[in-house]
Amino acid sequence: MTANQSQAVGAARPVYLRLMRRQVHEDNLEDEAQELTELLRAGPGVLGAQVGGRHPKGGYRVTLELTWPALDAFTAYLEKHDWMSVM
Repeated sequence: MTANQSQAVGAARPVYLRLMRRQVHEDNLEDEAQELTELLRAGPGVLGAQVGGRHPKGGYRVTLELTWPALDAFTAYLEKHDWMSVM
């Protein structure tokens, strides 16, 4: 592996997700979006996060700057906090 390839493995990459709660919550949606933003920013490997609003089919559109080696840890972090990525 070259030095540039080695650096690229740990580099942050943009990730676009649709996230939904696993369990139905009747909370205030504005509070939920803010809580999701804070949760994402505290996630492993996250260098930046933005919730882009509600998705027409449910959940939220999310944009992240995520280090690739942390992808599995980040996915487990979402699951632990009752969130899942859906297509």
